Amino acid sequence: MLPLFKVPVNHFEPYEYLRPIQELRQALAATQAQLEAAGACLATFEDLGPIAIGVARRPRRMSTRYPRLASAAKRVIRRARPRAAPGLRDVMPVGAAGGAIPQG
Repeated sequence: MLPLFKVPVNHFEPYEYLRPIQELRQALAATQAQLEAAGACLATFEDLGPIAIGVARRPRRMSTRYPRLASAAKRVIRRARPRAAPGLRDVMPVGAAGGAIPQG
């Protein structure tokens, strides 16, 4: 008997459509929040010009065109990176490229 009283009184909007409409509104709000977050991430790249973007695209295109060359270059870069001694990893912070950041 109580579930019958939970139905809202609205002559313009049938009750069976009310729940899907609420779910769609929640999904829209979540999508708008994701869009705002993506816009905030992209705002950091607003000051880049077409030359910088072209320079960034060139290695990407080469890696898709020549995958073996890309994997060989990755191996060379990994081997060329300086490595810290096993005891120093706990003491010295590691930078974004994996190398140790000088303290001072």
